[in-house]
Amino acid sequence: MEQIIDCNSNFIGSFSNICEEFKKNSNVFNYNVVSILGSQSTGKSTLLNLLFGTNFQVLDKINSGYCQTTKGLWISSNYKVIDNSINSKSPLLIWDVEGTDSLERGEDRLTFEHRAALYSLAISDCLILNIPLMNLTTFSSSNFGLLKVIINAWFNLKFEDNGRIERTKTTLLFTIRDVSYSDKQEMLENKINQIISLLWDNILKENRNHKLNLNTQHENNTYNLNSIGDIFDIRVYGIPSYPIDNKGFEIAIGKIRNDLFNEILPSKYSRGIPNDGFAYYCESIWKVIVECEELNIPSQMQLLSQYRCENVKCDIAKHCEEEIQSYSNIMEKGKISSREFATLTFRILHSNLEKYFEVAARYYLQTAQEIGVCLTQIIFYEFQKLIEKRAAKERYLLNSDGDNIDSLEESKFSMTSWIQEKMKRFDLFLLEWTTEFSPLINQFKITNMVIDCCVPDIILIKESSEENKILVNYNISSQRDLYNETLELYAHKIHQKAIQEFFEILLKDIIKGITPLVSEYIMTNSNMTPSQYWDKTKVSMNDLHNILVLKFQSKWGELFTNLNEYTNQADKYLKINQEVALQLLIQFKVLLEQQSKFFHLYAIQRFKKVFELDKDGIPRQWIGENSEKIKQYYIESKLNAILIFDIIKKPEIDKFFNSIENLDTRIADENISFDLDTSEIPELEARAIEEMANICAKAQLLQSTGSQPQYIPWWIYLLLIILGFDEFTYIISSPILLTFILLFFTTTYAYFTGNFFIFLQIGHKLIASTSKILHGATGVISSALNSNDINGR
Repeated sequence: MEQIIDCNSNFIGSFSNICEEFKKNSNVFNYNVVSILGSQSTGKSTLLNLLFGTNFQVLDKINSGYCQTTKGLWISSNYKVIDNSINSKSPLLIWDVEGTDSLERGEDRLTFEHRAALYSLAISDCLILNIPLMNLTTFSSSNFGLLKVIINAWFNLKFEDNGRIERTKTTLLFTIRDVSYSDKQEMLENKINQIISLLWDNILKENRNHKLNLNTQHENNTYNLNSIGDIFDIRVYGIPSYPIDNKGFEIAIGKIRNDLFNEILPSKYSRGIPNDGFAYYCESIWKVIVECEELNIPSQMQLLSQYRCENVKCDIAKHCEEEIQSYSNIMEKGKISSREFATLTFRILHSNLEKYFEVAARYYLQTAQEIGVCLTQIIFYEFQKLIEKRAAKERYLLNSDGDNIDSLEESKFSMTSWIQEKMKRFDLFLLEWTTEFSPLINQFKITNMVIDCCVPDIILIKESSEENKILVNYNISSQRDLYNETLELYAHKIHQKAIQEFFEILLKDIIKGITPLVSEYIMTNSNMTPSQYWDKTKVSMNDLHNILVLKFQSKWGELFTNLNEYTNQADKYLKINQEVALQLLIQFKVLLEQQSKFFHLYAIQRFKKVFELDKDGIPRQWIGENSEKIKQYYIESKLNAILIFDIIKKPEIDKFFNSIENLDTRIADENISFDLDTSEIPELEARAIEEMANICAKAQLLQSTGSQPQYIPWWIYLLLIILGFDEFTYIISSPILLTFILLFFTTTYAYFTGNFFIFLQIGHKLIASTSKILHGATGVISSALNSNDINGR
């Protein structure tokens, strides 16, 4: 183990001990290089020691706590490892790289991190990226920001002056630490691929011109770069936490080691550097990186331009975002006019592009143009966010009349035209907010690139009367869609209110029309049979249906034309036909079921009309009537009376509107049943028959005795049994005793029914009134007695 690069970026190693062993190997290309990157204190050195049998210094939590352990870059090999299970087919050079995101390095850590990462990429066959599971969704701690720089740099490194594309791929091996049983391998791979694909897509957008030349031919072979898989092999492994799952940890380490030695690492060093020249190669690579100083990128001019322009772009973009966001509140409050916005955005765009090209113009022009387009895209995107805030304010103002929605006249309301009018006002507002292209965009010939990149997602080109002047509006389709949805909700509310009122009136007319069909007069008509009833009802329902359709057809058309649900008059008429018929059937069923609870009373009335009245409507005289005649009247009247129950036992509601097209289909679709509830009918019928028998019995009694039976309350019989006849007559003939008994029972009843307090109040008033009367009577008697006494004397 040897330190090659110290923490101050000085190349201090000589590779003397490491490379001497490698030089003994007859095959000078038969070795591989592995490096590891990752955040500080995440177990990188421990992982290398377990994988390859090295002895890199590891974190001592007990004595040192969590702090920086590996400083700079260290190298080791597995050449002298005795354990055969760890030995690979080819010798390995293993690089342990200082952890990223180090607190000890402070704010300038990015410089060293980028140098170390690009150096590791330039020399490694396999680059291990060690990421804790908890950092997988973060940008900084997971090193995905650094990975973007690596991929971006490699993207440019692949292209040489002669057009040849290097075919050997570097393996990016992701080790996800501290996974659990629930973290499946497929999930980890999908997450890593998702993040890498996102980074790749961003890089393609930033390197649009390169994308146009990705298909390059060399020596009759074509190499295509359409995905990150064309330049990197991606491997993902999940490693459990050792304290929690030591067995799973060891299995995962063994799996990674086996795949590295047997599948991942190539048979020869992919960079084509012989083992005796590896030390010089590493030193020269690091020297090129360090000499770029603030660039932190390999020595090729194109890559130098890429990284330097990227840094300038990031600095300017950050400052620009802060400046634009400072106007966010006043834009949201509507305190900036469209003219002021145009002036402001032009100034910000021009000044920031001027700062960028002042530096970027010194470097490779094509790279400067591409990154300049990305910077322009960022600026326009920030402008777009300002407009979205202003549009949200305007949307709120235009929605203010939605609070007065109930004042609109539904009869004159057209949903489509109302929404179109509102959207037209909103679109006119959006057209007022523009930004002019900076002359620098045309000067550096990136106009078409900016348009391709930003239109139509961010900006929309607006026609200008001035030559060589490009004005743009902003695409805020999200706000427009929100406003349109809000308008549709308001319009739907208006429409639903109109529909509700429509059906309220319709149902009121329906109930008014069908009530006579189940009236007491109809039901008690002794001359009407069930078949006659249904025939009459069917005719009446059809007549009522025609009247209602004619009455409501016009209003129906107005309501549903606004929804664009029905397109022609025939469809409108057909739908109103269905709706009125369906509501008639439903309401008739409900009303008939309600009336069926009184069918026993109707049956008794039908019975009386036949039994007690003759054909001329004159009451029958039972005295002297033949008993057989009475029996015959009873049977005929009963049979006629109970026919009313057949009305509900054999309903014909579903036969009312057979001529209406598709009505049966709709009834089936809505799962509507017109079977009436007949569960109480047998009981009601039995009660009616019992009452009919009582009426007949009274008639028979009258026929036999010539007088009506006298009704004596049951409690009279009870008192006679308890007291006896003499005692009962004594009580009712004694006023004082009778009064006492009545008072006792009244008090008891008041007590148990909760009215005792009221009873006492009434009693108190009664006693007071009685006292006054008795007092007056006593005075009168006393005066009379005194007068008699005086006269006697």
